Amino acid sequence: MLICSGDGPNRDGAVQLMFAEMQMLTPLVPTREVYFVRYCKQLSAEQWAIVDVSIDKVEENIDASLVKCRKRPSGCIIEDNQMVIASGQAFGARHWMATLQLQCERLVFFMATNVPTKDSTGVATLAGRRAS
Repeated sequence: MLICSGDGPNRDGAVQLMFAEMQMLTPLVPTREVYFVRYCKQLSAEQWAIVDVSIDKVEENIDASLVKCRKRPSGCIIEDNQMVIASGQAFGARHWMATLQLQCERLVFFMATNVPTKDSTGVATLAGRRAS
C-alpha cells in the first residue's frame, strides 16, 4: 500500500506499507508474518537508500497474531552498477554455487554431533565455545 508516492517519476522519498512472510532455514520455526514501512530515498544519480521499520498496528481488523513478530530496523544502499549486471557476473552460476556451498557448509557444521569441543592441546574450539 502506497502511503506517500514520493517526488518525480522515480518516486524519490516514497513511503510504502509492506507485508512479508518470513521463513527461517529450519522447519522447527514456523513462518512469521510482519508489517513494516519502507522508505526509499535517492542519494545521487547512482545511489538509493532503502530503510525498513516494523510497525505494531496497521488496522483495527488485523489479526493479533501478526503483531507478535517484528522485523528489526534495517536498510541498505543500492548503487547502480550496470557493468557487473550486463556482464552476467552479478547473477551468474558461479555466484549462486558459491553461496549455496557456503550455506551447506554452515548447515553441516551446526548439525554435526561429532565436532570436538577442544583441540589436541586442550584449547576450546569454536564448537566448544558455542556449547558452553
